[in-house]
Amino acid sequence: MAKPDYRKCEAMVVFYEQIKRNMIQVADYYGFNLIIDDYAYTITLQAKNVEGVWTNWLTYELKEDRVLRDNTAWLNIWLNKTRPELTADVLVCLVNDLNLALLRQEDEKIKVYELINRRDWQKIAGVEDALKDARYRL
Repeated sequence: MAKPDYRKCEAMVVFYEQIKRNMIQVADYYGFNLIIDDYAYTITLQAKNVEGVWTNWLTYELKEDRVLRDNTAWLNIWLNKTRPELTADVLVCLVNDLNLALLRQEDEKIKVYELINRRDWQKIAGVEDALKDARYRL
């Protein structure tokens, strides 16, 4: 069975447009870049890696209603080096804001540890073991 053409489904387009507006606000507030593909209905949040190149960090796909993400180590983003102004508490707020922006249900929410590498978090938060920091497990 062929997938529906979301451009013809008004409710899905309204849903996507809401997420798009939300993600634009989050990206602007936290200083990240967005790539918006209105034809494929995808929204990609980018962060600069240690070489200063914008790198896809998180992608929302309307067609599958899913969020694809990688952590900071795999992508060589290392926020402790590239964004030293982002404290542990600010990063917890970022993840909460992403969940709100993406209209995630409780069982679909992105976790801090899914986006931020354990060693990266330890340097950012100034803790010896990220797994012992309750904020990292949120």
